[in-house]
Formats: sequence, structure tokens, C-alpha cells
Amino acid sequence: MAKPYKQDTEERLDGEIITQCRNGDKHAYRLLIDRYKDTIYSTALRFTRDPSTAEEVTQETFVKAWKYLDRFEGRSKFSTWLISIAVNKAKDMIKDKHRAVNTGDLDTGNETSFFQSHTIEGPEETLMNDELGLQLQRLIDALPALYKEAFVLRHVELLSYEEISGISKISIEAVKMRVFRAREILKKQFYEEGHDG
Repeated sequence: MAKPYKQDTEERLDGEIITQCRNGDKHAYRLLIDRYKDTIYSTALRFTRDPSTAEEVTQETFVKAWKYLDRFEGRSKFSTWLISIAVNKAKDMIKDKHRAVNTGDLDTGNETSFFQSHTIEGPEETLMNDELGLQLQRLIDALPALYKEAFVLRHVELLSYEEISGISKISIEAVKMRVFRAREILKKQFYEEGHDG
């Protein structure tokens, strides 16, 4: 029961800070950056799998959010709006890298597990050395982009189907279908590689 109250309090605090930002208070915007920079960086890293690109996505996300803050209507949580910007920025950068190097392999050796059980707080090296996590990461990276996006937003970012629908600009039923399909593909691949269910 404490979670909805905490969420309500956080959203109210965001609303107060956003009001200050809209009145030109850049110090207040710094508070929003501090609150959400780790979340946005983590999201960007999961999509780009490159720390420097993820850092760039994070910076550009906050620049764009500041520029278009008046367009935030409060129909979603502020964090969801930021994640939406970050996901689109990450996808744009991935496309640009594909064009630049003319290859689909963006593997930089910086692996991060997509599954929640492997995203506990702790040193990045722990995640990178987690063998199961690396296998799961590879399988998720092999998913078609639309399934990967839906899966990550649902099972890593823990967004609701409604929030993902808003970010991806598809129906809630389509989101559910993509998440379900991603799970089925992952299960099949995981078992084919000799893992027990």
C-alpha cells in the first residue's frame, strides 16, 4: 500500500519542480536531472550497449526535455516522458551508427543483462561477468527491434502496457502481442541452447 503513496508523492514533487522550471528556474531543472539521470542512462545503455553513446543519449534527452518542457502535459509520469525521449534518441543514434559503419554489429564488449534478476544495483563489472546474464543479453539483442523495445520497456524499465503504448505509438493490444512474442522467442532460443526451464 505504501507504493502508490510514494509514487503519488514523487509525481507531485515532479509537478512542483516542473512548474519552477517553466518559470525559468534552471536550478530546479538540475533537480530533475539528478533525479532521473541514472534511469535515463540505464535505459540508453540497454538500447545502445555503448557507454559513450548512452552518455550522449542521456545528455540529448535532457536538452530536448528542457527545450520542450512546455509540451509535457502531465498525462503520463515525467519519468515515462523522459524514457520516451531517450528511447527515440537511442534508436536514432543506432540508425546513424548503422549508416556510418554499414553493419548491424554494435557490440562493444560492454554487456548488460536485460533481465530484472540481473539488474540489481552494484558494480557494472558484476553484471558484465555474469555468464547467464551475458547469454540472455545476446538472445535479447538478437530479437527483432520492435520486440526488443517492447520487452525491455516492460521487463526492465517495468513500464505499464499503457505507458509503452504511448512511447511506441501503437495500441495496448499490439504492445501485449510484442511482449508475448518476445518472451516466446527468448524461451525457445534459451531452451535450444540447452538451458532447463
